[in-house]
Amino acid sequence: MIVEVGGNVVALSTPGADGQVQTLLQIILDWLVAGRSLPEAVAAPRWRSGNNRLLVEAGHPARADLIARGHDVVDVAAGDMRFGAITAAGVWQGATFALPDWRPMTWAGVA
Repeated sequence: MIVEVGGNVVALSTPGADGQVQTLLQIILDWLVAGRSLPEAVAAPRWRSGNNRLLVEAGHPARADLIARGHDVVDVAAGDMRFGAITAAGVWQGATFALPDWRPMTWAGVA
């Protein structure tokens, strides 16, 4: 996914078949709507639907609210690969950057 904001350009990617949309949605909302920095949005706990249940990563701040709303919540350890692993790279305010997710199997580098 490529995002352009005020002349800045960022490419975001994640593995995960149908989970890609769920992961990218959460990152974009946290970053561009809620106002977190991109590193904070990438590092934040995530949720993911699967088999009519809602997998919720440990530490997710909306866990109790999701249960109260009737979701069948399954608690999953932080860093579980079902939540995807984001990589991002781009140009922001004139500086080139690359950003890996702390979750396994990602890395980033800028030459």
